[in-house]
Amino acid sequence: MSRSEEGQIICRTFKEGRWDVITIQFAPRLYHWFIRPKWLTKKYIHNHIQSHFQTDGHIVLDFGSGTGANCSMFEPKSYLGIDPDAKRIAYAKRLYPEYTFQVFNNDKLPFEDQTVDYIFIIAVLHHIPTADIARYLQEFQRVLKPTGTIVVMEPCLCKEKPVCNWFMNWYDKGDYIRNEEEYLRLFQDYDSTILQRFRKCFLYHELFFSAKPKRSMPDQLVTTLLPETGPTLQPIVPGELWS
Repeated sequence: MSRSEEGQIICRTFKEGRWDVITIQFAPRLYHWFIRPKWLTKKYIHNHIQSHFQTDGHIVLDFGSGTGANCSMFEPKSYLGIDPDAKRIAYAKRLYPEYTFQVFNNDKLPFEDQTVDYIFIIAVLHHIPTADIARYLQEFQRVLKPTGTIVVMEPCLCKEKPVCNWFMNWYDKGDYIRNEEEYLRLFQDYDSTILQRFRKCFLYHELFFSAKPKRSMPDQLVTTLLPETGPTLQPIVPGELWS
């Protein structure tokens, strides 16, 4: 028996010389408390994000928000969580009534052009085929401000860790767990910066990176002449060993 990020229990039984697979779907409440316990979410998601981003006063889209486990990082008035699972959205609304959640049932994001500061994609892409992601990226580009940022955190395959790769594929059941280069290739039209590589619960590799719309040449020249103040994030060369 194994557990997936989609809130399923996968049971395997050996019968008549072959393995049968039985999938049991968690109710939203069980999913929230069993798959997304507060201590795990805070340690491996919230702490990493809050150490790199200050979102107060900015419009935030939580793409694939599920039961709303990440909404507490943001101001209710500037947050929208969307997810295709209507039951999880209904549960999120009951659990966090001060926040706004919507069922995402088509490819159109509920925002006007260039109005979103941050799009957070947390443990979502490894459940989505590349062709669908390409369509979503077009919408991200439409709604994101020129100065906006996409923030991504996903389980990631690492060629130096075959046992961990096997475990993630067995345990998670996301059909599209990618390696680092494959994730970055999805955002080839963006300027991507790897923020951190880390291990979660010993056998999970996580890739944490941001993607910003590529600037035009004049903007790049202005940035060169008038650099932003404050600390800057230095990109990590793809392929470095995981911490």
